[in-house]
Amino acid sequence: MALRFYKHGQGKLSRGIAALTVGLIGAFGCYRLFLWLGGYRFFRKVPELLEGVLGTDIELNLALLISTGSLVILAVGIYVLSNRPRIADFLMDTEAELKKVSWPTRKEVVGSSIVVIVVVSLLGLYIAVIDVVLARIRDGWGALVDLIFGK
Repeated sequence: MALRFYKHGQGKLSRGIAALTVGLIGAFGCYRLFLWLGGYRFFRKVPELLEGVLGTDIELNLALLISTGSLVILAVGIYVLSNRPRIADFLMDTEAELKKVSWPTRKEVVGSSIVVIVVVSLLGLYIAVIDVVLARIRDGWGALVDLIFGK
């Protein structure tokens, strides 16, 4: 059985980024699984069949085997899913559409960012002033109510 890719050579970047992202998240999950399982005494025991298999430098235990097995299953799953026609076509179409986008220049991005920062700052200042004014009105209203009805 040879490993074949669906539409080999197309959508390499999008498929690679998707596989790398899922792989990194999955690898972190397998590492956390290893740490979680290592907290239980049952998984820290070395089965008799595995003692001395890889030498004394590597501590082979059930937590390591389960998390490594999960990582292998993840790798096979990524390969299978990235070669499903529907998913692969979607990723290829996404990459093709991104190539059609007209990306802004650095000058346009800096100019737009400055406009956003200024508008947000002015809006924040406006809201702060309105908040202070309304708080004073509320405090004044309370004093007026106390004056009319007494405490």
